[in-house]
Amino acid sequence: MPVETSVSRAAVYRARPTLRLAGQEDLRASELLIGMRIEESEGGMTRAELRFSNWASTTDGNAEYAFEDGSRIALGTAIEVYSGDESQPRELFRGVVSGLEADFAPGAPPELVVLAEDALGGARMARRSKVYSDMSPADVVSAVAGELGLRPSVQGLSAPTGATSLSCGGCSAVSTATCRSSATSCRWRRAATSGAAN
Repeated sequence: MPVETSVSRAAVYRARPTLRLAGQEDLRASELLIGMRIEESEGGMTRAELRFSNWASTTDGNAEYAFEDGSRIALGTAIEVYSGDESQPRELFRGVVSGLEADFAPGAPPELVVLAEDALGGARMARRSKVYSDMSPADVVSAVAGELGLRPSVQGLSAPTGATSLSCGGCSAVSTATCRSSATSCRWRRAATSGAAN
């Protein structure tokens, strides 16, 4: 069993999470953060859900919504979450804001829920078909990762270079969009081909 190490060498330290929006530390967002959940899966996409109090005091003694139109928290904003000793924080999450939710519970201050996904979120949003011919599986993995801004570490997969396509067992269509079989009778099967892959 691995030994857990301390997050700081100091006996006493402040371990409040800190946030960076578009590469800049955001004190207001860090101070108004009231909850966070980060889901990480091995070999898959990492998601973050950050909950903020959306009610803040102003310098003149009034109160206002903390995150409104024009706020630094917006769809597509790069966001980083750090925790541990504030003097030497450790990165927990790096991604892009993919969703915003307003929570107006009765008798409670308004809250803002920010949903974010790591770099693999771009792969989830990309729905494309592309032909890769005369390439090894390693070359295809590298090409797809490069298009998503990722740096793959591919070992092996150097052969074969024959392509694979999918076809329907019911009507011989080469894509679900052109399949004429009913949903219950459509049987997709892998067929080795020497031409192209869908």
